[in-house]
Parts: sequence; structure tokens; C-alpha cells
Amino acid sequence: MSGLFLDVAFWACAASAVLHVLASAGRRRLLGAMGLLALIVGAAAGAAFLGREWADIHRPPLAGRAGLAVAFSFALAVFHLLFLRRGPVVPLLAAAGMGLAVLFAAPAEPPPPLLGSARWMGVHVGLCLLGHAGFAVAFAAALGRLVRAGGTHAVCAAATGTLAATLLVAVGAALLATRSGAAVLPPASSLPGMVAGSAFALAGLLVWPVRWGVSRRVAFEGEDAGMDRAVDRSMLGGVLALGLGILAGALWAHETWGSFWRWDPKEIWAAFTWLLAVFYLHARFARGWSGPRAAWIAVATFGMATFTFLGAGSLRGGMHRFLE
Repeated sequence: MSGLFLDVAFWACAASAVLHVLASAGRRRLLGAMGLLALIVGAAAGAAFLGREWADIHRPPLAGRAGLAVAFSFALAVFHLLFLRRGPVVPLLAAAGMGLAVLFAAPAEPPPPLLGSARWMGVHVGLCLLGHAGFAVAFAAALGRLVRAGGTHAVCAAATGTLAATLLVAVGAALLATRSGAAVLPPASSLPGMVAGSAFALAGLLVWPVRWGVSRRVAFEGEDAGMDRAVDRSMLGGVLALGLGILAGALWAHETWGSFWRWDPKEIWAAFTWLLAVFYLHARFARGWSGPRAAWIAVATFGMATFTFLGAGSLRGGMHRFLE
């Protein structure tokens, strides 16, 4: 049954991404509404998958790649539905996450004993994933804001979108290359499907901001002000979630290993990410920054969050290397 939930989640998120790209290219509100409905279905199926896996192992299914990917995609969908609701960038990321979950689908297993309390693990990992999802949605809105600003900002935003899409494809290719287990991939994660999906992701990440930003006829809750609000709300949600996630991690570490802070690379970079996001909020609400200057901080925050999630564990040994 959990496999069925996962398949539904993947295909619903993929359909949402396609519908959002078509809606952005042709400014068709009906397609956009259908894309949001498909994303809701995908998020619900992802939640059902996590719930079923949780029931099977009696703890949060966040110790494996499939569970992490589904949880992150679910968090992306929630932030998108709450704060953005436009553009295919977030649905594309959610579909990619669900696709990786299909690729690494395996029976849920309990976390390694060295991780201690499963209760704290669920709280810590879940909140951190929510924080990263908030920064991802803020990144999507910030790209559109920068393209609307025109000039150098638009060029740099397009280049940033290209880099993000390239990283997405590279991570998928690397995971595919290191995948072990069944020799036959399911249809949802076949190599032709991944190639086509990667090309579609590149097109969506590039075409949507240009279409959204260049055409002044496209309305978004007051256009520039609405984009700024979407970034603000997503960044605030990310700051709260990641801050609580770091706190939960500290309590978990103290309960398991006797110390609140172990100078693990991911601990350090998560703290840097949180501080940069707090700086964004300070600059926006205390210093009055707006427009491209603030948007670039949101882009940088997402870049640092991505490095924290994907690359910080490889700097040196740490307690966060158990998935590698």
C-alpha cells in the first residue's frame, strides 16, 4: 500500500509541475488551479506514505533517503500552497524529491542505534526539513522578483536558476550512479524518464521566471510587493522551523551523547544558514530593505541551506554521516 501512495505522490507532483509550466507559459489560470489541485493530491499521498511507513516501524521514517525525500517534498508543497501558489519551480522540486523517493524505495528501517531517541529524531529532522523547504520557496519567489527588476539582476537570476537546475540534475545523476538494490528500475524512475524530466526541469526553471518577470501584465498580489511578501513569509517560516529544529537537535544530542553542541559540520553550517536568514528578516523589517537587495539574501540563504543539506557532511567526519 505504501508503494501505491508513493506512486500517486510522484505522478501527482509531476502533473502539477507540467500544469504549472503550461500555465506560466500561457498565463492560463485554469491550468494553474489544476496544478495546485494536483500538488495537493501529491502532498496528501506523500503524507499517507509517511504515515504508513511510520505505522510499520513505529517511529518517523526519516532515517532513509526515500523517507527524507518524501518528507521534504511534502514540506515544499505545504509552503508553496501557503505562501506562493504560482510558478513551476517548487512543484518541479517536489516532483524531483518524489522521484528520488521512488528511486530509493525500500522497506522502512529503524535508525541506527547510535542516533538514540527516535522521538527527538522525528522532531529535529522534520523541523529542519520544514526550514529548508521554506528557504526553497523563498528562493523561487526571489528569482521571479529579481527577473522583474531587469538589467543585471535579471541576468544573474537567470544564471542562478540555471545553476540550480544543473545541481538538481547532477544530484539525481549521482544518486542514480550510486544506487544499489534492484537491477530493474520502476517506470517512474527509468533513465529516459529522468532525462526527459531533467530537460523539463531546466526549461521550467528558466522559462517561468522570464515569462513571469518580463511580462508586466502578469499579476501576483500586487506584483513586486506580492513577491516580496511571499519571500518574507517563507523566510519567516523557514527561520522559525530551522531554529526550532536546531534546538531540538541540541536537546537530542544532549540526551544521547551528553553534550548540546559537538561542532559537527552540519551543525555549524545550519547555524550559519539560520543566522543569514535572520539577517534577511532584520534587513527587511528593521532596516527597510526591499527589492533585489533583499531578494539576493534569500537566494544566498537557499544556496547555503542546499550546501548544508547536501555537502556539509563531506567536509570531515561527523554525526550526520550515517546516511552516506
